[in-house]
This record gives sequence, structure tokens and C-alpha cells, in this order.
Amino acid sequence: MRVLQVIPTLLPETGGPARTIPEFCRSLTALGLDVTLLATHEPDKALTIDPESEPYRVHLSHGAEQSWRCARNVNRTIRDWAGEFDVIHIHSVWNLIATAAAAAARRARVPYVLAPMGMLSETCLRQSNFAAKRAYAIVRERRTVEHAARLHLGSEPELATLIEGWFRYPRHFIARNGVNVPANLRPGSFRKRFPKFHDRKIMLFFGRLHAIKGLDLQLQTFALLKAKHPDLVWLLVGPDGGEWSRLSKSIEASGLSDDVCWLGALNGEERFEALLDCDVLVHTSHYENQTMTINEALAVGVPLVITESVNYPEVEKFGAGYVVRRDPTEVAAKIDAILENPQASAKMREAGRAFAAAELAWSGVAMIVLQAYQEILAESHNDVAIPVSQTARAARAQ
Repeated sequence: MRVLQVIPTLLPETGGPARTIPEFCRSLTALGLDVTLLATHEPDKALTIDPESEPYRVHLSHGAEQSWRCARNVNRTIRDWAGEFDVIHIHSVWNLIATAAAAAARRARVPYVLAPMGMLSETCLRQSNFAAKRAYAIVRERRTVEHAARLHLGSEPELATLIEGWFRYPRHFIARNGVNVPANLRPGSFRKRFPKFHDRKIMLFFGRLHAIKGLDLQLQTFALLKAKHPDLVWLLVGPDGGEWSRLSKSIEASGLSDDVCWLGALNGEERFEALLDCDVLVHTSHYENQTMTINEALAVGVPLVITESVNYPEVEKFGAGYVVRRDPTEVAAKIDAILENPQASAKMREAGRAFAAAELAWSGVAMIVLQAYQEILAESHNDVAIPVSQTARAARAQ
């Protein structure tokens, strides 16, 4: 089976998809699929991969991700290659590259899968220009969504949060993001590299510093914890998504500057070493969909405190941490429970690793996706969108 994967960009600073989609391609290749990855690239910028060393083909369309010129090039490339692929898998929405790729697939009559990556939830949409997104949906993205052969969703909660009234949704399948942990991680490596954390407890935030991440809630939580845990440090790891200037002023006003550290982005093994050496990972986003931060934390074995809005109930269900309301007192109480009980913390670490081994292996993810591809190819191509299923309506009603 010949499959084309399309992702707008492979720039490290764009977050999880630039890391996960190459892993996804490797897992499909390992099952025997003939995989090509198409992405945009600005030649003077770094990538998350070395295209020459990947086991699948990589094609880079030169140009800026959101430029019309680059979108036209992607559209033309896919139309020229149409006869080479059985299925096209597009990872993104609200993006010129995704829109152009879907349009080319429709014109070439090649079935495509659309992975919206949580970006069809109302919460996510309201974090940016809602009115502009609505107009874009009417003019362009309605066809992108409705003519997909399948939606690839990351979780049941994502199904329940699909925005209503904008689209008639096609059928869907659910496949999580997988995770691979480097084999030779050594506890203490991160603290050795950063001696100032050597003898301190670490409350870790891992991700892009963006308004959707709810970092004010974490700051309030941290302030509540400092009286009981004077050795606690709030460590932020990730690229700035526009929040640091404002957040740093709030930190300074709270008198906590000496106990807060932003390291910027970490990549490769350094990411996992930071996770391994922290005492608790805290995630308080207003909305998330199968965030790789939590997947990686589970795989490494990190006690977690997350809010309900992160949409990862398995964290508490399987004993890997706590899921709480978006309230700083509740978040602080659960962090305190972890810091005060090393035995419970150790059990959470074991539970997280066990869950990841069972549910987040890339080989299992690839098998789910392969089955979806096979079903698509077994069906006659149908350009009429299928309304959202009763399963989705039931999920919303809960």
C-alpha cells in the first residue's frame, strides 16, 4: 500500500506534530507500507528529522508554511503524484497546506484521511480569531472536512468536542499518538547538567508557552505550595508561544522570580531526561487532545496532576496521577500529596509506564491506522459526507 502523509511543517518550535508524524511514518513503514512524507520547509531553518536517514521518502516543498505560493506548490505536487498513492493522510486543519492537499486529493480522486489534531473543538477555535475561522470554514474548509474518507481522532474526548453546526462530519477512527522512549536514560542526568536543580523538588511544565496552556493557574498553584515546600522550583520547558513576556511580569509581581526558571525548548534525549528527573508534571491547558507531553511523561513514569480540560481521564483511571478541576487550591493539594508521599509517587510512575507500554506503542497505533486504510480502499469512493455518528452525539451528551 502506498501512502502519502502531509504535514504543514517539521520545524521543532511548532510542537508535538513535527516530532510525532515522523515516528508515525516509521511505524507504518515497519508494517510494510510504502510511505512518503510531504512537508513545507524554509531552507535556512532546522528540521526535527534528517530526511536522508529516514526509512521512508521525504519531500520538502520549499517556502513558508502559510504562503499561498507554497500551498499552490503542494497542490500541484500532489496532483502530479496522484497515481502513485492509494491513500493520502493530512495532519492539520485551518492551514493553507492542509487545505491545498485536500483539494488536490479530491481533484485526483484519491481518498484522504484528515487528522484535525483537536483543532475542530470550539474551545480551541475560540483561542484564535473565531469569526475568521468561521468564514474560512464556509469558503474553504467545509470541503476539506466533509469530503474526507475518514477523520483520524486522537481520543474519545476529541469526538465529543467536535464543534457542532459547522460541518457534516465523515466517519472516524480513533488512534492515539504513540511514544518511543530512548533506551539508555539515566536518572539524575538532567540535574547533573543543571546543578541549580540538584537538591530541589521540581514542578514541571512542558510545552509551548501559549495562552491556551493555562499558565496563570500554574503560577497561582505554585504560590500556594511555596510556604510548605520552600525547596520547590517551577520549571518551564518549551518554546515561547507569546506568553513569556506577560507571564514573567506576573511572576516578578508575585515575588517568585528566584524560584521560577524557563529553559526554552529541549529536544531529543534532553526532553526525556527532564521528565525523568522532575517530581511532578502539571498540565492545566484550557483544551488538549492527546498531548505528547502527557504521553511522554507516562512512558517515562512521571507523577501527573492535570485538569479535566486536558481530556486525559486515563491518568487517574490507571493510577498514574490525579485529574482535578481548574482550581489552584485543588491542583496544589494533589501536587502536595505527591511531594509528601514518595511511595504513592513511585506507584504512579510504575502505573504510567505500564499504561504507556500497553496503549502507546507505535506498533499498535500503526495497526489501527492500517486497518482504517484497508477499509477505505475496500469501499467505493464516495464524495458525499456522512453526518456525524450517533456515537459522537452520545459522547457530547455525557
